[in-house]
Amino acid sequence: MAIETVDQESAAESGPAEAPPPRRLRNLLIFGLLASLAMFSFWGSKQIHSHLHPPDDPEEEAAKHVLPAKKPVDPTDLLARGDNALRQHRHIEARACYQELLDSGLAHSAAMRYRFGLCNEVFGKIDDAVDSYRHAIGTSSARSLTFAAHLGMARCLLRQNRGDEARLLLIPFLLDETRQKEVHEDIVTEAFYLLALSLADRSADQEEPFSFAGIPLEPLMHLEEIVDGAVDRDDVVATPKASPLRVQKGQGSDTTTVLSAEQPNRPAFELLTELATEGGLKVDWSVNAKKFVADRSLNLYLHDWDLRDVLELAADRVDLVCLIDGDTVLFTTVAESGHKERVAMQRGLLQRSLQNALRVDDTHPYTPAVLLELGNNEFAQERWTEAMTWYTKLTRDVPTSSYVSAGYYNLGCACLHLNRAEQARKAFFCAMDQTPGDDLSLRAGIRAAQLYLDDDEAENAIRHLRRVQAIAGHSPHQPLASLTLAVAHLYAGDPAAARKILTQNRIVLLQERNRAAASFLDAYAEYRLSRATKGASAGDRAINDLVEALWLNKDEINLGLQGQWLVAQAYADLGFSEQAERLLRKAQPTAHGNFRASVEVSLAELHARKGERADARKLLDKWVQPETTQRPRCRFLLARLDLEENRFRECADSCANLWKDRYSDAPALLATWGAALEGLGDLDKAAKCYAGVPPE
Repeated sequence: MAIETVDQESAAESGPAEAPPPRRLRNLLIFGLLASLAMFSFWGSKQIHSHLHPPDDPEEEAAKHVLPAKKPVDPTDLLARGDNALRQHRHIEARACYQELLDSGLAHSAAMRYRFGLCNEVFGKIDDAVDSYRHAIGTSSARSLTFAAHLGMARCLLRQNRGDEARLLLIPFLLDETRQKEVHEDIVTEAFYLLALSLADRSADQEEPFSFAGIPLEPLMHLEEIVDGAVDRDDVVATPKASPLRVQKGQGSDTTTVLSAEQPNRPAFELLTELATEGGLKVDWSVNAKKFVADRSLNLYLHDWDLRDVLELAADRVDLVCLIDGDTVLFTTVAESGHKERVAMQRGLLQRSLQNALRVDDTHPYTPAVLLELGNNEFAQERWTEAMTWYTKLTRDVPTSSYVSAGYYNLGCACLHLNRAEQARKAFFCAMDQTPGDDLSLRAGIRAAQLYLDDDEAENAIRHLRRVQAIAGHSPHQPLASLTLAVAHLYAGDPAAARKILTQNRIVLLQERNRAAASFLDAYAEYRLSRATKGASAGDRAINDLVEALWLNKDEINLGLQGQWLVAQAYADLGFSEQAERLLRKAQPTAHGNFRASVEVSLAELHARKGERADARKLLDKWVQPETTQRPRCRFLLARLDLEENRFRECADSCANLWKDRYSDAPALLATWGAALEGLGDLDKAAKCYAGVPPE
């Protein structure tokens, strides 16, 4: 270490040694010098050339070196391009044009806000669309634009399943016709349609019937109308003075018409009372209703309206309920009104509003949605034939509408209520063919497969359910498709395939709403497999699992009629006859097709177990002749009844015929046959049957 330190110190004192520059640095210096000489030579030649050949126009030569100026934006052309793209459903291009106008500071107007609202509505950005429409309303000076923006807000609210709020936006424009002056006719027509649909607003995920709420209404643009009908608010004439009410009672009908009601800013209590009195009605107000509208007023400026519609809509405008019974009208609050009466009032108003919309214009783009809801209104009142009429009109008159598939689906549901299974299945298949990739087609496919099960056509049901399941990935209907397919396999006597389906779809079936049904099907399939391997009795574990699935989930198992029949079969296999009979009797009234044979033959078997032979025979005689999958079982049960009633010859003959027809449960058949032969005294043949060999 010491020697090394001394060497370093001596080297520091002597200073750095002089060394020649590296070769690489020398080469770089030479290359830079040559490049500089070349550039200088090129510049010199250009200067000599320009001196010998000067430009004809120095200003033109200088302009060549100036960057071209950006072309100014033409707002009229850009707006026209955006509107044209919007009409042709090129919404991204339309929004880009409108955004360029805004970025250029050329179009910060209410009309531009309205256009952005249309784009956002198409893109499904409902909150942004409502915000745009609201800004358009707040800054607009044109009646048509304000009206159209209100329609846009109403469509968005309907899309959010908020029909009551949408209706409150529209009623003032329809009951006050002064607000319709200078407004294009198409805008007013749409208001009638949206008002009617707001009354029909229902949940989009309901099972049946399918509502228009499941398919968003296509926004109507009204781009020309908001320009042609633009009237400055400052130019609008003052609201006309009040004039006497003119009401005419109908002759030969219950319709009373309000010929004229020009009543601006009247207290709601006075106006509604006077209007009902002029129509010949006795008026009654609840105490709370009087207090509720004490500070409310109404603007009515309308002509040729049905009195009932005016009273009910005007009452709705001030958050009341109008109940008309004969020649008496009661105004009450929502909390005070009875549910049944309120629903009846809403059904009547809905029917009239939908039909009024059709009378205004039966070729409107929203006509298919109105036809669908007219059918749904009849459906809700269990008027199945009338509902089918509206659904058929929709599918026949507007075959290219996006609501046609819903019309076919609802038509199938109505046919089922009339026990027209074949017609219903055709309607469900039409719904599948209209929109083969959406959730409605999956739902229709499941219903069609269930109808195949009703007709004892398990193979067809399984084939269609496999098709549905193949395209149902991540769909809300995937669990139902999987459960129904498992039911079909169990119904067809293939518990192994049922367990395979349940295992493959375990993740979605473990969700809370599917868990009860899946656990029962899995336990019952395991029980059936255990019985098949162990003979007549199943293993203790399989029995315990099935009992646990039944008793823990008995109120949550919802698998349709076929699933209900399987639950009853499980109870019967375990010996719980009362529970099995309760479920079978519950399914009996609604079962149709050949599936009814399964229900009633199972019920007959329970009667036979309890010794109620007459009741059992009555049900079995009903199904012993028709060719159903239950016919062999029915014949075997009748043979058992013959044995119990000591009709040994009839029993032996029936068993011999069943053996020729290859009855599936051979051990049970041979045991019954042997007992009948023993009763006849033919012990040798009886012994053969007991040994598992049929007698010659």
